[in-house]
Amino acid sequence: MSQANRTGEVALTVMVDAPEQAALDGFRMARDPAMSRAEALRAILSEWMEADVASRGGAAVDEGLHPSELNASNDI
Repeated sequence: MSQANRTGEVALTVMVDAPEQAALDGFRMARDPAMSRAEALRAILSEWMEADVASRGGAAVDEGLHPSELNASNDI
């Protein structure tokens, strides 16, 4: 379940298994032992998103045409 707050952020509950928790805690200890698990997850997600966009040359994902835009002239 998620819940929006005043700043537009959304609170999420994430379940992880023991190896994932150990990896998350290892990330925290390597970066900043005072970092919370939530902060660590935000940092990991942010870095992944930046790398993902960079791997595509900064281009947005092409999601194709909206179903309402499909017709016989653009049918391949």
